[in-house]
Amino acid sequence: KAVAVENVSSEELKKLSRHRSTAAAVTAGDDDDDDDDEPPPPAAAAKGAAAGAGAPPALTREPTHVREPTGDAAGTQASAEASAAARAADDEWQLVAQESAELRPHAAAWEEAQLLYEPCELVCRGGVQKGSLRLTRVALQFEADPPAAGTAAAAVEESPEVHASQLWGVGELRQMQRRRYLLVHCAVELFVGASAVFFNLHTKKRAQLVRRALRRVGVPERTWKGARAALLDAWHRREISNFEYLMELNTLAGRTFNDLNQYPVFPWVLADYASEKLDLGDAAAYRDLSKPVGALSPERLAQVVERYAEMDDTPELPRFHYGSHYSSAGATLFWLLRLEPFTTYAIDLQSGRFDHADRLFHSVGEAWKSCNTSLADVKELIPEFFYCADFLQNGGRYDLGVRQDGERLGDVVLPPWARGSPHRLVT
Repeated sequence: KAVAVENVSSEELKKLSRHRSTAAAVTAGDDDDDDDDEPPPPAAAAKGAAAGAGAPPALTREPTHVREPTGDAAGTQASAEASAAARAADDEWQLVAQESAELRPHAAAWEEAQLLYEPCELVCRGGVQKGSLRLTRVALQFEADPPAAGTAAAAVEESPEVHASQLWGVGELRQMQRRRYLLVHCAVELFVGASAVFFNLHTKKRAQLVRRALRRVGVPERTWKGARAALLDAWHRREISNFEYLMELNTLAGRTFNDLNQYPVFPWVLADYASEKLDLGDAAAYRDLSKPVGALSPERLAQVVERYAEMDDTPELPRFHYGSHYSSAGATLFWLLRLEPFTTYAIDLQSGRFDHADRLFHSVGEAWKSCNTSLADVKELIPEFFYCADFLQNGGRYDLGVRQDGERLGDVVLPPWARGSPHRLVT
């Protein structure tokens, strides 16, 4: 599907690059041609693509103006030499412009040449869209497969988070990071501006090919090993906040907002959700961060250890301490039930209706108690607990049902010290 470039020789490409540099030097009045043989860097090509420049622009130049000769012989000779030099420069410019016009189609072919074409899936919170990735030296394009009418894929494509096709200039791609999808190292996430796009490449080998091709066009890859020291140093020097540090740790660990199964995790920080006044100077008001949430309660930990010892260890079902996880798609939707589009996702997860009212998120204090007593509940928190108060309010006035004790679910019940303000709890 790419423009063929088999007929473009390496000498022609070098010649094109040389004339680009020559044209720039003539325009600026600079005779330095040390970089004539260097090809244009990927970043420069990307900027050209973003501006709509798929090929070298037509070369234009105003004629050289020469002063009128003076009356004396010396002045006349100098003027004659200047005129000759100006005519020679104009002739050289015309030659450069003519040869650049001849090579312009080859430049377009060089920039549009297909470097990669791989089948993939665009993964987002609303679902998965099958398609293909096409990479050239100046752009990355996701081409969605046309879904069959009435299928689940057609419903996914109608989601506002999924687009039929998308195009990014290479210069827009700030960085990439390797990812897992369904516990397999077969994905890559690209960061574009303030957002990110997540692609499942199906196999580890295909993911490696895509990352290698993106590096060829200048997209940097960020890894835990390469970023850990600088991140930790910035946190120690208080250049970033605790929230920013934990968000960066989540990103480097492979967590993403694009996959509910790998949603960012934040810890329970406080342990007091019953007092009328919160004393932040009291160590007892804080959770012990040296232990996982499943080991905070000594009584519950003893039950977990006892159950583990009594289990039969078989190949089909090995022994385990906890039957659930501190983060999952279900746990994420449990917290974000009242906030769209997560409300719709929670309804879809329960086959078109809300779960039983007694199993829905009702109270912060009750949720903390459950995470310390139930053998099946070891949920940690999510980032929204530290910056977004809307998920604690039933702004959509959803009918969430009535609990067995007769209480109808509405807004989340807050700790007494929050004084009824979700913003006070969050901040």
